[in-house]
Amino acid sequence: MGYAIAGRIRRLGALAVAGTCLIACAAATSRSAEADAQAASRAQAEFAIDRRPVMMVRVWNGSYGPGNALGLSPPYRRDEAGQHIEQELTRLYGRGWRRFMLHTPAGKPPESPLSDTLGEFWSRSEPWRNTMTASLRGWLDAHPDATLGVYTGLRLRDGSFPDDETLARCLQPWLDAGLTEFGFDATSPDGNREHFLRAQAWLRERGARAVMEAYPVDRERGVIEPEWLRRTPMLAITRFEGNHDPDDSWVFDPEASEVWIGVGRGGGPTLAEARDYARRGYVLLVYSIHENDRFNALRAATEAAGR
Repeated sequence: MGYAIAGRIRRLGALAVAGTCLIACAAATSRSAEADAQAASRAQAEFAIDRRPVMMVRVWNGSYGPGNALGLSPPYRRDEAGQHIEQELTRLYGRGWRRFMLHTPAGKPPESPLSDTLGEFWSRSEPWRNTMTASLRGWLDAHPDATLGVYTGLRLRDGSFPDDETLARCLQPWLDAGLTEFGFDATSPDGNREHFLRAQAWLRERGARAVMEAYPVDRERGVIEPEWLRRTPMLAITRFEGNHDPDDSWVFDPEASEVWIGVGRGGGPTLAEARDYARRGYVLLVYSIHENDRFNALRAATEAAGR
C-alpha cells in the first residue's frame, strides 16, 4: 500500500507541475502577443498622428417618433440644422475643444443600420444641403485651428458598397464643407476592409483621412492586429474594448498609433477613468452630453499631452 500511495503522490505532483507549466505558458503567450503588438505599433505609422481628444456631436441620437423620421436630436431636425451645428461648435470651441466629429448628421431611416448611411446627404432637401455646407465651411474658415469630421457608414441604403463614382459623389459634399476626418462604421470585419482601404486612399489623395470602426482584433491572440495599428486610425466604444481586453492590458505607443476610445455613451468618464485611458495611449472620443464628463476627458487629454 505504501508503494501505491507513493505512486499516487508522484502522479499528483506531476499533474501539479504540468498545470503550473500550462499556466506559465499561457501567460508567456499573452505577454508575447502583447509585446509583438507593442513592437509593431512602434514601427512608423503610415499616417500623421493626431493625439487631440475628439468631441462627438450627436446630431443623430436615434430618437425616432412623430415628426422625427430620421432619429435626429431636437436642434437638428429642420432644414436649418447646419446653423444649429455651427452654434454648437462655437459653444464647444469656447470650452476648449478643437476637434469634432458629427454623428450621422443627415440622420437615417430607422430600418437602416449605421453602416448603410453613406449616401444620406443626398436624401435631404436642397435647402438642408446648402445650409449645411455653407454653415460648416464658414465655421471652419473662422476657426482654422479646429478639425471637423463625420461619422458615417460606407455602404448605401441597399447594403451595397459604392463604386468609385458613387463613393466620390457621397464624400465630396463633406469635403466641400471643409471636413477632413471620416469615421466609417463597421469597416473592420475582414470582408469590409478592402472597401475601407479604397475610401482611405481616395480621401488621402484629397488631404483627408479615414478612421476604421471597430478595432481589427486578432481574436486568437487577444490583441489588435499589429499591421492595422500602422495603417490607420481606428475607433471603438468602451463596450467593445471591454469585451476584447477585459483585463485592461492594452497599451499603445502614442507616437506610433492612434486608437480612439469612445467614452461617455452611458455616463462618464470620471477623471480617473479618462486619465487611465490617456495613460494607456488612447485618444479620447467623447459621446457624453454632460459638461462635467466632457471636462474630465479634456483635462485628462491635456495632462497627457503635457507629459
